Amino acid sequence: MTKGVKRAGVVLGLVWESVRFAVSSLRTDKFRTTLSLFGVTVGIFSIVLVLSIVDGLKNNIRRGMDSLGGNTITVQREPWDLSDEQGWDIRKYMKRAPIDVGEYDFLAENLEGAEGVAFFTSFSTYDGIDVVCVKGDFDRIFSFGTAQGRWFTPSETAGRQSICYVGAQVAKNLPGGGSPVGTKIKIRDFYGQVIGVAAPRGESLAEIFDIDNSIFVPYGFGETIYGGGSGGAIALVPRDGVGQGELADRVRVLMRNCRRLTPEQEDDFSINRISYLTSAVDELFASVNLVGWIIGGFALLIGGVGIANIMFVSVKERVPQIGIQKALGGPDYMILIQFLSESAVLSLAGGGIGILIVLIISLFLGENSAIPFDLSVWNVVRGLVIALATGGTAGFIPAYSASKMDPVKAINDL
Repeated sequence: MTKGVKRAGVVLGLVWESVRFAVSSLRTDKFRTTLSLFGVTVGIFSIVLVLSIVDGLKNNIRRGMDSLGGNTITVQREPWDLSDEQGWDIRKYMKRAPIDVGEYDFLAENLEGAEGVAFFTSFSTYDGIDVVCVKGDFDRIFSFGTAQGRWFTPSETAGRQSICYVGAQVAKNLPGGGSPVGTKIKIRDFYGQVIGVAAPRGESLAEIFDIDNSIFVPYGFGETIYGGGSGGAIALVPRDGVGQGELADRVRVLMRNCRRLTPEQEDDFSINRISYLTSAVDELFASVNLVGWIIGGFALLIGGVGIANIMFVSVKERVPQIGIQKALGGPDYMILIQFLSESAVLSLAGGGIGILIVLIISLFLGENSAIPFDLSVWNVVRGLVIALATGGTAGFIPAYSASKMDPVKAINDL
């Protein structure tokens, strides 16, 4: 037990001395060190940057999908599934008749197996705010919390009352400060009384609309404001015990009946599922990850060659010292650990610089970044582990050659 503790202490002392020597080597020849570390820095920077962007995108899209609900089905003119063998042709889909409120009424009356059915359409104001006109079970399908006030009652969404529910950013921009509930806001030439404010969510790439910058109004009030006649979308969620595919089939049959399509005619509407978005997102992430690893891999290869080169030079410069160490009884593994520690310090220095650059970029961009960014502790750890593995791999051959030197020949180099 005592011998084991003593040996461990010797090894740790040797590692510490090796680290100090490696740091000293870094300072001695700054130009050579810079060239050697450049590849590792670029490699770790590329990998950690891509991992952070991908994680940021995943979290952002997951938040948007949570608001849509995992079982949500939408009926729209255009499909979300971009893998259609016939190709995704926007001109083809724009020729289709828009989804209208009458078709929503038909589904709401005849569809079985749905927990909720809602119709919505949106318009944009001059200042970039979306006015979303809703009818039916909108709040049961799209999940977003209420910070103040309340959502519409069923009778209110079916009526034409001049009321509205606003997003957090819209409420923040209203004049006067304080609670906006009970105040009136102007939408075009009409005024709507605010009855509720949504909890802040932040922008998401997967949401159908930006909740924070939206004003929600009953569909009847929206018709008054915009004159009606605009198409929209129908959203549905299945009841417990009813599969998403089963409900989609029922919706397809009813929509074909409503549009009086013959058996020979193809659907002139699209039934979309969240799984379509999930598949597309997974493919995108896989491609981005692959590109990041390829770029990072090439850079790490160059960095590894640089570290191997500097380690071979270090071994050559210290041949006499190695001979003396071995002549005094120093075991091979101690020489091996000594030089592996140096290569590890070199690679970790390069990796640390790469991660520091990513950190500076993330702090500079902050919340105003167009691309969601998430530099997590796990990504930092992965970057350092990859850097350490690169250094260990690159430095192994020089370290092994040093540990196997003949002490007599090494001492003769004095």
